[in-house]
Amino acid sequence: MLAARTTTPSPLRLASGGSTEPPLDDAAATFAVTAMVEGLRRSDPAVTRRFFEMYSGRVERTLRRLLGPSDDMEDLVHDVFVDALEAIDKLREPAALPGWVTGIAVITAKRRLQKQYRRRWLSLSPSGVLPELPSTPGDVEARAAFQSIHEILNLLRPEDKIAVLLYRIDGLTVDDAAGVMGISSSTFKRRLRRGERHLLKLAKRSTTLRIWLGEEGRLS
Repeated sequence: MLAARTTTPSPLRLASGGSTEPPLDDAAATFAVTAMVEGLRRSDPAVTRRFFEMYSGRVERTLRRLLGPSDDMEDLVHDVFVDALEAIDKLREPAALPGWVTGIAVITAKRRLQKQYRRRWLSLSPSGVLPELPSTPGDVEARAAFQSIHEILNLLRPEDKIAVLLYRIDGLTVDDAAGVMGISSSTFKRRLRRGERHLLKLAKRSTTLRIWLGEEGRLS
């Protein structure tokens, strides 16, 4: 538990992630992050609280983008901060704290996706044919398409899904996304290409996405 290491907000509630303080210049921001890392390494309760308040929003958004809706989101966010505090001494560059925390969130999401992935593929028919995606009255609406995309993304390999979301949804560069995933840029590119090919192939099996993507000029 987080409380075993230091005093934390009780109960942990997901923060908005927004800061009301004015933005700092690069030098001041680097100094502030470095001071925060030093405080975390000392197990300073006030710094730990501030760490959670500043980064919980970022962590939650990352998890939601990668996992979609989840009933235990608060527990997942908590797990990320537990892992971060346990590994804080391993952070080589204090200024890299924001990206490092995001990386831990990605790892947490990947573990969850791997479990879901194994369960999902075990449920396929003996022939290996994917089950039909549910159809709703508003098939051509973007909301229905978004739901279908999430269902299809969940059929991808976890590492491929994460690559697609980081690059296409979060808008990270190849190098930045690879860094968050802890892999080389060339490996990231392979996973991205594989994920996009699989995504397009599965999307063509969905009436919802075939109509929506076709109308948007995204399906070839």
